[in-house]
Amino acid sequence: MSKDAEFLQRFVEERSESPLAELVGEHVNLVCSAALRNTNGDRTLAEDLAQASQLENYRKQQAVQVKLAKAIVSKMQGEAGSR
Repeated sequence: MSKDAEFLQRFVEERSESPLAELVGEHVNLVCSAALRNTNGDRTLAEDLAQASQLENYRKQQAVQVKLAKAIVSKMQGEAGSR
């Protein structure tokens, strides 16, 4: 299993933000260098893009948590109804 997959698995199992923060930390330099290349060396714009990327990842993570919580509740309700 890849390191990224391990972070994501821990995120789902632990329902904690720390694995996601570790995942972002693992890739922050890559994201910043890609942003710097794509802005023709404009460091300020590259930093803004890197921050926007991290913010979007956080928003997606929140959406995943909501979907996961709904799936768990639905499963629990299904199990309770079958008793």
